[in-house]
Amino acid sequence: MKYINRKIIEEQIGLSRKSKRKRVIYCYSKQEDNIQRMINAVQPDSYIPPHKHLHKTEVFIALCGKFLVVEYDDFGGIKEYCIISGKGENNGAEIQMNTWHNFIALKKDSVLYEFIDGPYINNSEHKSFPEWAPKEEEYEKGMVFITDIKKRLTAKH
Repeated sequence: MKYINRKIIEEQIGLSRKSKRKRVIYCYSKQEDNIQRMINAVQPDSYIPPHKHLHKTEVFIALCGKFLVVEYDDFGGIKEYCIISGKGENNGAEIQMNTWHNFIALKKDSVLYEFIDGPYINNSEHKSFPEWAPKEEEYEKGMVFITDIKKRLTAKH
């Protein structure tokens, strides 16, 4: 049996605070598994660029903290969004294959459990990135991008 417990969550939160990317992934699966399962510990100053998985459905379930999950159209317009948290109205979100999306931590020490169709292949077939969003290495532009998204979408809540 593999556990999703407070000890693992706290360890990952500590690592995410020290990480240059302000996030870490704790994997439960092997790359060849048909379902990839992981804990994602994310700080609010982490930039996760919008991306899509061409042939994979992805699910996020909030364990603690709070996240904004956003779906985009092909031009960067917002199609749909929700706020998920371990204690809120929405606890998770499912992203259909071939859908531009990202998630943004709204609170310090936010953690989600993620699973996605496998196997994991580290190439453009697994994940592609749009031209309309900053690249992950463009951290400051990425933070401006997600700050704008947060202001527009969380002001309604």
